[in-house]
Amino acid sequence: MDMKKRKLALMILALVMISAVSGAVAEAGADLNLLSAQVTSGQLRVTSAIAWQDGLLIKADRGLYFWVEGQTEAALVLKLDHGWLGQKEDPDFFDILLEDGNALYALHSGKGTLRSVSVEGEAVTFGEKTQLDWRHFIQEGGTETYVFPPQDLILSEGRLYMLAPNEFDAFFHLVSLDINGGSLVLYGDQAGSNLRSFAPYREGELLLVSGEEKKDQQGQSEFITVLSTFHVSTQELRQIGPLDFAPPFGAVPLA
Repeated sequence: MDMKKRKLALMILALVMISAVSGAVAEAGADLNLLSAQVTSGQLRVTSAIAWQDGLLIKADRGLYFWVEGQTEAALVLKLDHGWLGQKEDPDFFDILLEDGNALYALHSGKGTLRSVSVEGEAVTFGEKTQLDWRHFIQEGGTETYVFPPQDLILSEGRLYMLAPNEFDAFFHLVSLDINGGSLVLYGDQAGSNLRSFAPYREGELLLVSGEEKKDQQGQSEFITVLSTFHVSTQELRQIGPLDFAPPFGAVPLA
């Protein structure tokens, strides 16, 4: 996909995800109101969307959709029943789409099961499930099991990067794991604190968006948003500078 198409796909992705959260879509052309009628009416809940091949692949509770530039609506390529009951009862449930080069995967973020996916026209096939190391996100409490799924999942060169809930405070920390096996790696404070979003950057590096508390000239506390780079191998954190916006948790990941 060329840069122009990728930018358009990311803009549409942002509108789709904002629609799912807020229930409102700004007035725009038909191609920018993708699935908006179903999303805003509550008939459809989008859980994931990625730029794929020459279009956009969208995972919703009622199906898997594919849109290509020039179409006014996304086409349903796989019908699903992945509402709340489906998540509990369907052994093949997934809610997150992941892309790594030419490889496509489906992830159950609550259980950590991962499968490869092949989409050829209207034919969708899945590979065998792989259980990832998900112990950090699942906690047992008496007779109850509590799941704290990760946020902003990004797959790059076979490694899955995520923002994980921090059990000690209300913030998130950066973790990763190899999808072909191995334990979860916690970067902790090496990658900074109060992380809000991140994205792949140059080879071996990530871009991080985090919040920092500063004192103004009157001694009052204020939070600023900072953009940094993080080298995964050396764990070197380098600040680039402040940003003039603060992305909320659950927002579209930094692109």
